[in-house]
Amino acid sequence: PRIFQKVGLDERSQMQFEQIALFSQNNQTATISPSSQIEDKYKQFESTETNKQPTIHRRTVFAEAELMSLLREWQSCPVLSLDLETDGLNTWECNIVGWAVGWVKSVSGADDERSEVFSCYIPTGHNYLGAPDQLNNELIARQLKEFLGLWKGQLVIQNTKFEYKILKRYGITLPETTVDTMLASYIENPDQSHGLKNQVQRVFGYQMARIDDLIGPKGKKQKTMNEVEIERCAQYACDDAALTLALFEYYQRLLNERQKHLWLQVESPLAVLLAKMELNGVYINADRLRGLSKSLMSQITVLESEILNKLGVGHFNLNSSQQLAQALLQKGFKLSKTDRGQLSTDSKLLHELAESDESGVIERIMEYRVLAKLMSTYTDSLPRLINLITG
Repeated sequence: PRIFQKVGLDERSQMQFEQIALFSQNNQTATISPSSQIEDKYKQFESTETNKQPTIHRRTVFAEAELMSLLREWQSCPVLSLDLETDGLNTWECNIVGWAVGWVKSVSGADDERSEVFSCYIPTGHNYLGAPDQLNNELIARQLKEFLGLWKGQLVIQNTKFEYKILKRYGITLPETTVDTMLASYIENPDQSHGLKNQVQRVFGYQMARIDDLIGPKGKKQKTMNEVEIERCAQYACDDAALTLALFEYYQRLLNERQKHLWLQVESPLAVLLAKMELNGVYINADRLRGLSKSLMSQITVLESEILNKLGVGHFNLNSSQQLAQALLQKGFKLSKTDRGQLSTDSKLLHELAESDESGVIERIMEYRVLAKLMSTYTDSLPRLINLITG
C-alpha cells in the first residue's frame, strides 16, 4: 500500500503491520545490596517459590580492551539486555551518557534454581569535575553495530521505542526481534503500572532507585545524568539492565502460549515498526493549518455568542464544564452527576438532552466542542510539533 511507502517502511515491516492489523575499573561482584549514597532506596529481593532472587554481578568498563573481551563473551550469550542512560528525554537531541548491558548465566538444581545476572555499565558522557577518562559513544556504537550484525541471540529492552530512536542516530538499527518487557507487563495486566521500577517492585518485591534519587526533583536545581558520579550511575544503570533481563525470564515463565505469541510475535515487533514510523514522520503544512485555525476561530466565536445568547445567563467560560453545567441548570435542563458528585456535561448526556431541546442550544454546544477540539488538538498544536532538525 502507498501509505507504507510514504513513511518509508520496507516490505517486511509492511507485512508485519498487515498481520498485526489482522490479528575493569571499579568492577564489583555482589548480590543486590545498598549503595552508600542511596542505600535507603535499595532493599533485598524477597524470594518466593516462583520468583527466585537473582544475584547481580556489576562492573564498570573504562578500557577498550575490557569492552572487546566482553563483546567476545557476549557472542555465546543467548539473551542480552540493553539500557541507555541519557542527559534528556528528547530522542532527537539527547546525548548518550552511558551504556548498560545485562546477560544471564543460570545454575539449576532439583529445588534450587538461582539466576546469576551479570551487568556492566560503560560510561561515555559524564563530565562533572574530576570525572575519569571514559570511552566515547562513537567507539561503542561502532563495536555494538558490528556485534549485533553477527550475533544470533535475543535482545531485550524496556521501552524499545526510546532506545531505538536514539540508537538510530548513532547508526545502529535494533533487530526486529527485539523484545520489550514493558509490553509483557501490559499483556499480563493492562491496568497495572508498566514502568521498570513498578514491575520490579511488583514481581520481586525490590525497590529500585528512582531517577530523582540521582538527579534530584524537578526544578531549576535538577541535574542531568552526565553530572551524576559514575559510581552512583553505574549501580543504577546496571540494575536497570540486569532486572530487565530478570523480568524477561519471569514473563517467559508466567505468560501462557497465547500471551507469549502476542508479546513476542505481535506487540514487540510492532514497537520497532512504530519507532520506524515515528522517525520517518509525516509532512505538516503549517501554513495550511494556521489558516484552518483562523477559520475555526471565526466559527467558534460565532457559536459562543449564539450559545450565550440562547442561555441568557450572562458571560461565562464555555470550556468550563461546571460553569456550563450551572448555566444549563438555570435554563431548566436536568443533569446527572459523576461518580465524584460533580454535575456532568459529557458527550453522552448532551446527546440525550439534544433529543428534547427545541432551542437548539445543546446542538450548538456540541458543535462548539468539536471545533474547539479540532483547533486545540490539531490545527494549533501540530505546527508546534514540527521537528526543527528535519523540518
